[in-house]
Amino acid sequence: KWLAENKHLKYLWIPYTDTVVVVSCNPLSNRKGPPKFVPKYSKDEALQQVRDLYLESCKQY
Repeated sequence: KWLAENKHLKYLWIPYTDTVVVVSCNPLSNRKGPPKFVPKYSKDEALQQVRDLYLESCKQY
């Protein structure tokens, strides 16, 4: 079924487990365009924890 519905498929086997990750990739149609994405956080909010961690590590070293 997946082979018939998707243009590209990638199977990723996780070593030493019975787990397989399947990644599919299909081209965008001309009518749809890219999906509309509204970020949950602003850029500053998303980076705040990384900035805090960086400042904290600068104080230690």
